[in-house]
Amino acid sequence: MSSVSTARVLPLPEVMSLLEGVPARKFEPLHIASLLDGVSLEPSSIERYLHFVSGRYTRNLIHRDETFELLALCWDQATCSPIHNHSGQDCWFLVQEGQFCLEGYDLLEGGLEPGVARLKHADSLHRVSHGAVDHRGPLKDIHRVTVSKGNPLAVSIHLYAKPFDHCLVYDLKHECCSRQPLKYFSVEGRLQV
Repeated sequence: MSSVSTARVLPLPEVMSLLEGVPARKFEPLHIASLLDGVSLEPSSIERYLHFVSGRYTRNLIHRDETFELLALCWDQATCSPIHNHSGQDCWFLVQEGQFCLEGYDLLEGGLEPGVARLKHADSLHRVSHGAVDHRGPLKDIHRVTVSKGNPLAVSIHLYAKPFDHCLVYDLKHECCSRQPLKYFSVEGRLQV
């Protein structure tokens, strides 16, 4: 996790140029984190990707190719993701607007396939805000994202390398996990529902 006091506000085309210029073999945690550290997207350049729904968050696809996908997640107040993984892929989480709590979990038993999954809470980052970058990699990718109290709406930008269409969702109470298909609320600004 890193954060920088001075955010670089870049338009979406400039961020896309940065990412598309990275060879697939260089899509590794430290290199990408250094490119994105302190970056936020110019609000007007992502406006068409921002779709909010009361009581939930939405996944809005900005770009997808063989190497990476870029999404804008739009969060209503007090919403959270389920505890989930990233199917063995790297994820970089950039705070665009609002503040978040990020909770990490370790596997105690199972949890690599649907079925038994015992987890232990490992860490929490509170009030993660604008300009921060959080990385979750294949070895420690189980987490939950929650909008911090007092934030009416929030936006996060998610970069996944490589793209994936399913993840595992974990149920702490019943000590199990199941495969969840991932859907987009919008693709390149167009609603899918």
